[in-house]
Amino acid sequence: MLEQILRVLKQEGFIRAYKNVGENAVAKAFRVYLKYVHKRPAMTQLIRVSKPGKREYRKAKELPRVLSGLGLAIVTTSKGVMSERDAYRQRIGGEVVCYVW
Repeated sequence: MLEQILRVLKQEGFIRAYKNVGENAVAKAFRVYLKYVHKRPAMTQLIRVSKPGKREYRKAKELPRVLSGLGLAIVTTSKGVMSERDAYRQRIGGEVVCYVW
């Protein structure tokens, strides 16, 4: 799941790259290379929405727009982890994992 979230963040331009540094299947670790634009971080905040005690599920038409489209919501769907824009285009709802901007 973490690797899929990192893939979405790289695809949307919030991080530069990531690589797997942990070989242990139980404790997988990643090194994340942050992206900077004019010496400012591309990702300023990440807010976790779904928690183990309270999951947030949304239908496709109810998916949130973060900062009027400047941010990103990451959603887990039946077709995998994707951004809310991709989920809306494919008309799939799912669990909202986090907001990024």
